[in-house]
Amino acid sequence: MIHRVTASVVGHRITRVTFVLYALALTIGTHWPDFSVATPGIEFSDKILHAGAFFGGVLLLGLTGWLGPPGLRSACCAGAIGVVWAATDELTQGIPILNRSVSFFDFLADVLGVAGAVLALVLIGLRHVSDPPPETF
Repeated sequence: MIHRVTASVVGHRITRVTFVLYALALTIGTHWPDFSVATPGIEFSDKILHAGAFFGGVLLLGLTGWLGPPGLRSACCAGAIGVVWAATDELTQGIPILNRSVSFFDFLADVLGVAGAVLALVLIGLRHVSDPPPETF
């Protein structure tokens, strides 16, 4: 039992550090002045990157354990935080010195990624096996 708890604590620490680094990298990447993912000769929608980036961020957030055990409640909390995060991220790109643009469609793609992460977290919560209750006599 002690080994299992220790493994869980270590897993949460790794997930938490990964989430913080991921969130920092995402924030820097979305606010870097004049940054573009355009590749000459290749048509590509950055909406896929938006959805994938916020899927990953919200999934990691939900797995940190900060919002409680896996389940519907923690998944919805992660989703709510993700939508606020996406809106804040998109709106702050409108700061003039960054020379970035604000796009409602980018925000919608972010929210699509958040929704996918919430679904994944709910499914993970359904698979979560808790310790059986102690037997009483």
